[in-house]
Amino acid sequence: MKKLLLIATLSLFVTTLDAQLLRIQEVDQAGHIRTLGDRRQAVDINSQLEIKIHKDSLFSAVDYKLAQEGSEAVDSLIKTLKVYRRLIEKMNTTIDAYEKVFKAPGKPSLDDLKKALKDRADAVFEIMALFPEESEFNTRFNTALEEDEGNKGSNEDFRILIRVLSDEMQTVDNTLAELRKAAGFYFKLAAWSATDRGITPIHLDGFDDIRPGQFYEYERNQLYLTKKQLKEMDDLTAYFEKTDKGKSFEKLSNVVVRILEKAVDVEGLTAQVKQTLDMVKNLDTPALSLRDSVVSRLNKVKSEWTSLTQDIEGLKDKYTAAGGVSGATTKTGVLRGFAADVSEVQAKLNDVSSFAKDITSMVGIDSLIGDGVKVVDNVKQLAKDFSNAANNLVDYSRDAAHMALYGRKINTAAFKVSKKVRKLGIDQVPNSTMLDLNFTGKRKPGDVIVLKALLYKGTDKEPFMTEIRDFPMMNALAHVQMTVAYTFAKPLERDDNFKGGPLVSILYKFPSHNLGYRNFFDFGIGLHAASYDFNNDDTPEFAGGIVTSYFKDYLQLGLGYNFNDKASYWFAGLRIPIANSPVSNIGQ
Repeated sequence: MKKLLLIATLSLFVTTLDAQLLRIQEVDQAGHIRTLGDRRQAVDINSQLEIKIHKDSLFSAVDYKLAQEGSEAVDSLIKTLKVYRRLIEKMNTTIDAYEKVFKAPGKPSLDDLKKALKDRADAVFEIMALFPEESEFNTRFNTALEEDEGNKGSNEDFRILIRVLSDEMQTVDNTLAELRKAAGFYFKLAAWSATDRGITPIHLDGFDDIRPGQFYEYERNQLYLTKKQLKEMDDLTAYFEKTDKGKSFEKLSNVVVRILEKAVDVEGLTAQVKQTLDMVKNLDTPALSLRDSVVSRLNKVKSEWTSLTQDIEGLKDKYTAAGGVSGATTKTGVLRGFAADVSEVQAKLNDVSSFAKDITSMVGIDSLIGDGVKVVDNVKQLAKDFSNAANNLVDYSRDAAHMALYGRKINTAAFKVSKKVRKLGIDQVPNSTMLDLNFTGKRKPGDVIVLKALLYKGTDKEPFMTEIRDFPMMNALAHVQMTVAYTFAKPLERDDNFKGGPLVSILYKFPSHNLGYRNFFDFGIGLHAASYDFNNDDTPEFAGGIVTSYFKDYLQLGLGYNFNDKASYWFAGLRIPIANSPVSNIGQ
């Protein structure tokens, strides 16, 4: 009976345990408020994060821990609360149904009235049956009825019953709060910023004694060329003429090959297959037909694995060869193509794993004597290793894609909580706090903010519940920035060849919190100034006009007018993919 009670009690927490301890809203500089869900979402680099502690989820997690440890008092109180809550809902439903009968057009039918009265009476009897006549509950109820004697409303007495029962619920809840406090539960909330300078703890008011950071507002609009851009502009022509496109993908190619080598230990698995097969062939057992059947199946595993190793080597060649990699438009295009290839390899790895696993379920396999038990264990391990390789391959390729998307991958679970973060008793936890990103120091788009909520019991050193939320920062609001590119202009009114030259753009960027959009497409529109030599006199002319940009400004198209040569033109330009691109953080 006790076990059934515990199961019933724990089942109450199924939905609440999935709930988040932290409810977070972003308030940006434009005054927009955005609720942040559990998936990884970007926040504007100058926003404020309003962090609310969801007390219901917090208390449910604590009560679950107590019930899990067999606290009969908690079991009883939670069961009582559940009964009270159900009865209050039932009472409210019957009152609403009774009023609905009289609000319906025309006179209420006798049958409807009887049913409404009966349902309401049943709900009352069910509540009153819980409490003896001499109980404090009945005393409070009768006192409340006497104080409200002048009220003639049909449902008022029943609403009084609901209020008294709600008070009883509060009493039970207060008792639960005392049990939580006595058990010594405590809560921690910590925050960090992850930048190129490393991992830095951030102050959260009410939760730690960390010194607040210095105010630093990220400059929203870049209306100048940085030193790096000026140097880029000086070197554009030489870079364009001398750089082999394949070198732009050299680091990415190395990463892809490393993913394959790290995820799938080809040599180790090949040796493992051979060792297992030799062991079965040399097995001294009277069950010769069974042994031969196992050998036959292992030969199939070996054949499938040999074919798969050729596929893996083919992928290495594909993503190492300059022609195969440099033919892609973007690095993310390479990663997406690799992800598609990975899914095929994963499926084949899982097939080989299934073939090996089927061997262990053969009829009579457990009856093999001698080294038969060791054979079965080897085959089981082989199946497990193939399956792990399949999972690793997908995980590593996904990590690489995330690094391309977010700029960096951070092991948030390993973040160490500072001793300056306070241990707050369960009854001392504030309802909310605010994290102003302007007080997190110098930062740039792609840097990450991490929040970590931890719940402990008593003197335990390890938390029994941890919730981690991380938010990449980006320039999410509308802004203006300058870029440089190398462009090719074609006069509109005469049949001249394309003319090359450097171009400077002032681009308006539309607001977006979408990381995929901002890191890849990132459309912009604005004005450009360029220097072309349309008349071939070795003297650059001044030109300008409108421009549109795509794919983080790597592609620029537009129309302009050469003021010296008095000629209109259209142009296409390339922002050379030099190493300061966020995507090129892969492999560094």
